[in-house]
This record gives sequence, C-alpha cells and structure tokens, in this order.
Amino acid sequence: MNSRFQNPRNPLAAMWASAVENYLRGKHPELNIQQIRQLPMMQGAYAHLNQLKQKLQVSKPPATPSPAETDQDLKVAQMAYLSQTFFNFALTAAAFYTTGSVMYESYIALLEDYNKTNNNADFSSDDLAGFALCVIVWVGLVGLTGLSTTERSFLNYLINLLPLSTAQKQEINDFWDTIPKYGYTLQYRNAKAYPNYQAIPWTIPPEAQIVILGDWGTALDDAHQFLYAIWKKAYQKSSDGTVVFLHLGDIYYCGLPYECQDYFHNVFVNVGKQLQADINDSKFNPTPPIFTLPGNHEYYSYGYGYFQLLDTLNKNVPNIDAAQLSQQCSFFCLRTKDNRWQFLGMDTGQADGNGLLAALEGLGDLAKDWFNSYLPDWGWVQWLSHLAQNTYDDFVGPFQPTLNNEELSWLKDKLDHFNGKTIMLSHHQLFTRQAKINHNNPVYLNTWLDKNFSYYFTNKIAAWYWGHEHSFALYLDGLWGLNKGRLLGSSSYEATLGKDDPYANNHPMVPFAPNMDEGLVDQNKDGLYHHVGAILHQSGSAMKARYYQFPAWTQLDSVPENRQLEEITDVAEEITTSFTSLKPSWIGNQVINENNVTTDKSPAITSWNDMLYMLYNDGGNLKVCTANTAGYRPESSKSVPAWSSPANVKVNNNSLKTGNSPSVIAVDAHVYGFYLDDKKYIQGIVAPATSSTPGNWTSIGKMPSQVGDAAPSVCFFQGRIYIVYRRASDKDVGWAYYDVVDKTWTDFGQLFPNGTNYGTSYTPALATDAYHIYMAYQRDGTDIGWAVGTPSTSAPIDTENNIKWKDKGKLMTSAKEETTNPDTKIGLTLQYAAGVFLLVYTSTNNDLTQCALNGTDANNTGSWIGSNTVKVIVNGSGNRANASSRCAPALAITSVGGFLVYRGEEKDEIHWAYY
Repeated sequence: MNSRFQNPRNPLAAMWASAVENYLRGKHPELNIQQIRQLPMMQGAYAHLNQLKQKLQVSKPPATPSPAETDQDLKVAQMAYLSQTFFNFALTAAAFYTTGSVMYESYIALLEDYNKTNNNADFSSDDLAGFALCVIVWVGLVGLTGLSTTERSFLNYLINLLPLSTAQKQEINDFWDTIPKYGYTLQYRNAKAYPNYQAIPWTIPPEAQIVILGDWGTALDDAHQFLYAIWKKAYQKSSDGTVVFLHLGDIYYCGLPYECQDYFHNVFVNVGKQLQADINDSKFNPTPPIFTLPGNHEYYSYGYGYFQLLDTLNKNVPNIDAAQLSQQCSFFCLRTKDNRWQFLGMDTGQADGNGLLAALEGLGDLAKDWFNSYLPDWGWVQWLSHLAQNTYDDFVGPFQPTLNNEELSWLKDKLDHFNGKTIMLSHHQLFTRQAKINHNNPVYLNTWLDKNFSYYFTNKIAAWYWGHEHSFALYLDGLWGLNKGRLLGSSSYEATLGKDDPYANNHPMVPFAPNMDEGLVDQNKDGLYHHVGAILHQSGSAMKARYYQFPAWTQLDSVPENRQLEEITDVAEEITTSFTSLKPSWIGNQVINENNVTTDKSPAITSWNDMLYMLYNDGGNLKVCTANTAGYRPESSKSVPAWSSPANVKVNNNSLKTGNSPSVIAVDAHVYGFYLDDKKYIQGIVAPATSSTPGNWTSIGKMPSQVGDAAPSVCFFQGRIYIVYRRASDKDVGWAYYDVVDKTWTDFGQLFPNGTNYGTSYTPALATDAYHIYMAYQRDGTDIGWAVGTPSTSAPIDTENNIKWKDKGKLMTSAKEETTNPDTKIGLTLQYAAGVFLLVYTSTNNDLTQCALNGTDANNTGSWIGSNTVKVIVNGSGNRANASSRCAPALAITSVGGFLVYRGEEKDEIHWAYY
C-alpha cells in the first residue's frame, strides 16, 4: 500500500489530508513538516488516500503484524483503516477552523479522554483525536441550508460506531450544536467589482528572467531545493539580476490560510534569504515579484487562504511601490516593458472547487452505493444549481472548468487591445494526451476554453502554459489551432511511472512535439519523475524558453547526493511572432461581389506580396478577380477584404475560353495561369504581379501532349513549376514541369511511384516545402491518398529521375478518438505555411473539411492530424456556419494568414474565408 505524499484530485480527500496534517502540526510543534509527514497517522492517511484514488477499499488490518512486516508497517495499515472509517462517514472534512479555539480544544479533549478510558491498543489517542477532527464541521464551509437531518444522521452513525457511554455521546452532540455553520462562501473576486484593476502597472524589464512553476505548493524538501536551484539559475542568466515568478496554481492540500502562508509565501522568503547569503551579491533580490493563479486546491477552502495570500504578496519588493505590483484578483495581465509580450493569467480553479461533485467523481461506485442507501433524496444538493443534474451518473464528471463571464470579458479586452503577442497561463488544461478533462466528447479537450479563445490563436496567443497534471510535456505545435501548448505541472508533486502513468498515450490525437517524449524527464531510483520548471526571457522580438529538471524525493527517502539542476536541452525553444496552426479558425463565409463573381467550377487562387489573384471559369470565360490584403488584420469578424470587380483574362486583347477549372501560382513577381483549351492542351499564361488587376496576359505556350478532362494542379519547386494532370487515355496521373528561366516545357507522362498506378477521378493537389513535393489525391473510390516527391540531386536535372516519388498510401489522420481516413468525391487543395501543410477537401457530404501535416523536414515526411469541418464565423453575426461546396476549394497563404475561396453549395457565387 502506497504511503507516499498524496495529492488528492478529490477535494474532500484533500481537505481530509489537510485536516490530519493540521492536527499533527498542532500536537507536535517541535517537528518540522517533513517529520510530521513521516508519522504513522499521516502515513496511514496517505495510504488510505492512495487506495481511494484507485477506487479501492482499505482492508481491516490484523491485530498483530505478519512475519513479513514490522510493527511500523502494521501501525500505518491500522492508521489507513481508521482514516478510511472516519472519512467514509465524514465525507467533507472541516479543515477550515481556528486553531486553539475553545470548541476545537474541548472536542479534542473529549475524544482524548475516550481513548484513555478505553485503552485502545491498536490506535493511539493522538490518532483517534486527529481523525475525529475531520468531523468537526461536516459541510460547514459550503453554505448549505436545510440539512440538519442529513448532518445529524452522519454524526449519529459515526458516534454509534464508537464504544461511548450515553453521556459521552450526548457531549459530542452538544458540542456539534455549538458549531457555527453556513458561515463561508466562495471568495472569488469579480472583475466588475474591481473596475480599476487592469494590467499590472509594473512591467518586466528586457533582461529579466521569468520563472514559471506549476503545482508547486507542497512545502516538501525537494520543492524548497528545486526553487533554490532554478532561482539561482535564473539570477545567473539575468544581466541586471531581475527574476520574476509566475505560479500556475495548487497550494496543498486545500489552500488554507496557513498552507498558503507556510507552503508558498514563507518558502520563497526562506529560500530568498538562503540565496542572498550564498550568492553574496548586492544585485540579488531576495523578495522578487511573484504572481500566482489559483488551482482547484486553493478553492477547496473557498479561496480564503489564497486571497489572503494575494493581499500579502509583493509588499516588500525593493525599489518598487507595492501598488505597482498589486495583483488584486485571481487573474492578471503582466506585460514587458517594450509592450511586445503580455502574460495573461486566468482563474479556472473557481470552477473546479466543488467538494461534493469531486467526491462523487473520485469515489465512483463506492460512493454510489453509499449515497443510494443513505441519501435517496437529492434535494439536498440544490446548491449545485449550475449543474442541474439529478442522478448519480450525471454527477460523475469530469466537468471542464469554465470562467466567470466578467473575467472572460476582462481577458478578451486585454487580448483585443494589445498589439503584441500573448502567453496565456491557466491551472487547467486546454487539452491533454493522458487525462480525461471533459465529461462529454472530446474528453481530451476543454471545448469551452477552445470556443472562447480559438479566435485569438491565429495571431494573438503565441503560447499557453498550464498545470494540473503532474508531468511535463510539449505538445505538437499548432495542435487545435494553438501555436504552442505546454504542460508544466510537475514542479513539486512527484509523479510515478506506476499508478500515475503521467505519460500514458490515452489520446493519440493529442501528440507530443517531435523532440518530446517521456524519456526526457529523468526518474530517481524509486521511479519518481524529476520536477520541471521553465525560465523564459526576451531575445529581440522572440521569447526564449528553457526547461529545467531537478531530482524528486519524498520525505521518506534520503536526500540524493550530487543533485543538480539540468536543462532539458532537446526541447529548448523560441516563442516567436510567427504562428503554426493545425486547425485554422476561420472567419468570413461571405460571397465575393455578389451576383458578379460566379462559377460552376472550382476557383483557383494565389498571392504575391499579400495581393490575392483568383482565376475562375465563368460560363466558359476565364476571369480574374483580385484583393489587396496588405495590413489586413481583422480585430473583429466584421472586417472584409476589398475584392475587385471581375475582369476577363486576355492575351493580345483576346478573351480566353475554357471548359474546366484553371490553376494559378505566383513566382518571382509574376502570376502564372494554366487552363485547358478546347483541344485539351494545357495552356500557360503570365502577367506581372502588381497591385492592380492584370490586364493583358502573355502566352508561355502549351504542354506538348493532350490531357484528360480535369483541371491541372501546380506548385513551384527548385526553379520550376510542376504540374500534375489527368491523362487523356485513362484516369492515371501525369506530371510535367515548366522551367521559368529557360521557358521550356517537359512532360514526363504517366507517374509511376514504386510501380503504383495513380488512377483518380479528380486532379491531385500539390504543395512543397524546402525539401519535398507533397501530393494529395483521390484514390480507391472516395479515399484520399498521398505521395511524396524527393529530388534526386540538390538541383533538378532534365531527366525523368529529376524527382523520385514514393506512394504513402491512404492518408490517415489522428482525429477524434481514433485514426481517420479522410475522403472526398469532389476535390481538394493543399498549401504550405509556417511549417504546416494544410489540406482542405470537400467531403462526401459537401462540407469543407481540414486536416494538417506537421513535422516535415529534410529527413521526415511528417504525420497527419485532425479531421474537422471548416466552421466559419459569419461576418457581423458571431455565429459559426459549416463551409460547404459542390466543387473543390482553393487556398492561398499570405503574410497575414490564409484565404480560402470556394463555390457555394446552393448558388454559383464564390465565397471567401480567412484564418
């Protein structure tokens, strides 16, 4: 049975551990916290809570130890059983009390007298009194009303289990009646009540080192020493000695006032004094600026201790007025001196401090049977009005944390009115690979946070750090549209490879970044993963992030020798102003020049210097329409790019005709168009890429052989425009190129990668990075396949072996709860931007759907992720609508984002969308 330090996810269990520990602190003032946590009573509580976490019961121990165990082992086992006995009938431990009060002392004295009278050999008087403390105020904190009958039934059940005299039972009942109940309420501070609370007035100087810790408030010895090591490292890296601390929440067990003071604030004070003496440098500041978010644990005692902590932090920072550092609320905005970056912290803890709900989640079926037996009337949980469930199964979450509405508006205001980039901070996750954070699907994503902040993923939120899970992880850049998602919840709590399994791959659709794996974080001899924290600092326009690990040990272990802070160099990174997105957030879904820009085919689009050039077939006439997007950064979904009126595409003043969709690409300040003439030859045209609609175009000739009845697809790679097309004789894919320097055509004919015949009903899509050509195509009915072309030499040569193709088979993506094979019966588009290939295809139900290819480089062809409908915020309404089409879409990438154009599903007008 595990008796290590426990960090209960269940708030009631956390309050229980806090009550036991608090009692022992009062009984043993001569012991430090490490010694208290080694006492049999505390170890028994840990063992009980470990069983509880696994939804297991503690078995009743024997009266004498077995041959394989010691008296100490038996004592801990007995304590665990006693802990379970009291906890099962107390459920909500009353840990928030005034130490030394007459009520407390009289109650403990009564129970100690019982122990002495009955000479209980199995359990000491201290132990019984300590666990009984947890029954002092069963639900005294939650502010319930009308529960006297239920309270009394709990208390009587417990009293009747004990061999007490009638007089002793009456004394306990009389004591219960003297307890002032219903006196506590949630201490959350609403933004509306603090209208003058905006960004923190003090700003981070350019040479400052910013230390981020998560789930750190345990007061364990290794937490002290980790703080010492990472603080010292940050100081050494800062030329002016400035160090700033940001904490992602969780002060254990319940964020009680003494816990917030002793396990958080005082640790900083003591470590600061120790560093000051050891460093002996006048520049060193032992009281640095500290900003902290609340986790769920701080709200297990309704935030009383946390908000008292906020009012005492940053009062004595040298040379800075305390008012300049005041964090009045549980959320904050902290900016750099040059206004390039802001750290925006949110309070997700206030939505996850529900004691009863978490008890039901944590206890599972053990609680279900008990509640069904003793509490058939669910009217007593009416205080859970925001949940409105009335059956046990509805209570078993988890329920994704949300934000207070006024706080949400406050945060969005800071995002809307800041011209730099933002690093979001929260205690709870946006998404996870290991845990279950949502009662509904997808269980790995906080859909409420995603819905409310995904709009800002495009060009505002550069990174998001969170904790709650006690491990360290860098997730794949661009996942769910977020540039960088980082888990940093292991700064003190020791996760193990056993029951914790912090790196379980429960959700393959939430992959790690390429250099991230569970082997990066070391373990000690007992299997405890090392603690991890981050140090960030500005480097020009970027924010450099370095991650450091430090050995973990429990209060039962000996301190490791030669313990050192080590950088995890494999994942050092820069957070830049260039964003990656594997799930673009689209706005628009509006027609381009209604009733004027129309087509029955698929439009084609490209860009040069943020000028969009769209070619399309309008009743057999080849037309062009343009839009200048330079500086286009919509602050709301009401912004609309200025599209020009359509114009006929002319060569020598002759309008061009085509029966198919065209293709278009911009190369070296020129726009190249390709279309099928009436004899099924691919014709090429070119015009200068200017800020106005091209007038006369110039012919660049035609590809030598005839092709099939489908639009060509093009990309530019190593000096040539590569073209794929449907062959005239069959549905096979052919390929060719046009050399823009030599102005010559080369047709390779049928494309046979590894002997595979690429039969397709529609033209494939092409895109390139610096190393390969990528092709996505329809195959085997509606399935989408993909292939990769690699140059045989560093520069192309005029041979068929110029590109070697490799068929990658069906395109499989990690999406939802399993891998998915995207399909289409109409067509697709593929483009490369900011390290990501974005594929948008018209699915079999006509909805446009997107997935992305990430992790490509010279030696890797990457992996696909996502398969979600393109939902576009309709301009001016705020509502999202599915983008649908009966034709293939087209995509162009500019410096300000991507522009998607597609023919409407119901009408022949062309729509636009932007991410």
